[in-house]
Amino acid sequence: MRSLTLYLSLLAIPSISCTEYIDIETTDSDSVIAIYGVITNETAYQWIEISRSSSYFDTVPNLFVTGANVTITSLDGKESWTLKERAKGLYRTERRVAGRVESSYKLNVSYDFNNDGVPEEYDASATILKPFQIDSLKINSMYLLGRHYFNILLYAPEPLGTDYYLCKFYINGGLATALIKWYIVINDKLIDGAYLNGLLIYSFSDQNKEGEYDPGKVLFVKSGDTITVEVNRIDKGYYDFILQCKNSRDGETPFFGGPPANIVTNFSLGAVGYFSAYSPARKSIIVP
Repeated sequence: MRSLTLYLSLLAIPSISCTEYIDIETTDSDSVIAIYGVITNETAYQWIEISRSSSYFDTVPNLFVTGANVTITSLDGKESWTLKERAKGLYRTERRVAGRVESSYKLNVSYDFNNDGVPEEYDASATILKPFQIDSLKINSMYLLGRHYFNILLYAPEPLGTDYYLCKFYINGGLATALIKWYIVINDKLIDGAYLNGLLIYSFSDQNKEGEYDPGKVLFVKSGDTITVEVNRIDKGYYDFILQCKNSRDGETPFFGGPPANIVTNFSLGAVGYFSAYSPARKSIIVP
């Protein structure tokens, strides 16, 4: 087995995009187009990243796809935005725009990937779900085996019905989490319709004890830091996509069996990646 490197980016906050390289064990397979992007209801530049998966025998990382025509259009026809290439493989709306809650959007990427003179049309659709409501956060201090942690507790009503959530964390305004490593996705099977009365969602390690930890496996904070918790309601497809990516990175399952198609995707024509949509809900708290 050789390794194929798939490049994934978090583009929800374009100015501080978090990227990471993921080694994928795979047999020989053709290169495919990889597309990743998010649309939210927040007024901001909406970003899409497009790259080309490396061939099995290549020793170079994924190549960015340049020169694509990219649009995002609401399915009710009320909005249509053209995205321009601002850097290699990175496409951005020409102005700050916002999606509408409970509206569906189609991402279209038109690009001649196989060089036959006719551009392929890669499409994916996503719906911005209603935002989650966060009432408050609380931090308590915990000592475990002589080590000090700050536990983040969430207080919020969880609506009835099947829901899936993506949690991100910011420390002093900077995104502290990356897609595969630190994102937390949960479903509501055990909490459906309940009031979350201090649900533990993450334990940060005390920076004063940093020398005792592996910094590649934990997130550190110190007294006075501001922690912001972001909770997003997401569709099941995106939930499955993140879980499968995390499992593949940890070596539990092959990332792509043969042609890269086993990981969930909502794109047409064999493209990999995911186009997601959500409405962020955030609360902040200062570490005591």
